Amino acid sequence: MNNFLTAFLVGECFLLCFLLYFHPLKQNSKANRWLSLFAFVLGTIFVGNYIDDFGLSESYPFIVKCFNSLQFILAPSIYISILYFVNPTSKFRIRFWLHFLPFFSFAIIENFAFWGKESISTKTLFEIGQTAFYVRDLLPFQLLVYLFVSYLTLEKHNKNLQLITAATQKINLNWLKLLLLISVFPVLFWINDALGIFPLLVNLN
Repeated sequence: MNNFLTAFLVGECFLLCFLLYFHPLKQNSKANRWLSLFAFVLGTIFVGNYIDDFGLSESYPFIVKCFNSLQFILAPSIYISILYFVNPTSKFRIRFWLHFLPFFSFAIIENFAFWGKESISTKTLFEIGQTAFYVRDLLPFQLLVYLFVSYLTLEKHNKNLQLITAATQKINLNWLKLLLLISVFPVLFWINDALGIFPLLVNLN
C-alpha cells in the first residue's frame, strides 16, 4: 500500500476514534466508545503495515506483537457497538467476554509462548495446493462473519421499528448498515490476498 495513503488512513482512524470516544453530544456513549475502539484497532493495523513496509518489524517486536493481538478485537468491537446502537440501555453481559476469547488466546501465546520468536501469525495452519493458510488469515474470515451477524441484527431492529412506528427515517440506523456494507469490500480483498483466489487483485495491492 502507498505509504502516504497508509499514513493518511492512520490519521483518519485515530481522529475518528477520538471524536467517537469524546462525542460532544454524549448520545449513546457506550455504542460510540465501542465503535471508537473499532476505529482505534483499525488504525493500529495500518500502523503495523507502515512499520512492516519500512522493514522496522525486527526493531519494534513488542509493538508489532501487541498490534497483532489487537487485531482480534476488531470483529467483536464492531458487533458489540451495533448491539448498543440497537439497545442503548442494555448492559455489558458476561457472555460478551466469549467474543474476546480469540484475542486473549492469541495475546497470551504471542506475547508469552512466542516472546522473542517469530510471530505466531506467520505460522502455517494448512495448505491448499500451493497456497498456505496462515494464522493471520483467520482474521478476515472472523471479521466477515461478525459483519454479517451485525447486519442481520440491524435488519431485525429495523423490522421491529416498523411494527412500532411508520416514521423510521431518523431511527433506522441505515448509516450503520452502509458502514457494514462498505467494510465488506476491503475484507473480501483481504481474503483474496490471503488465499490468492484472484492473483491480479493481489498484484494491485
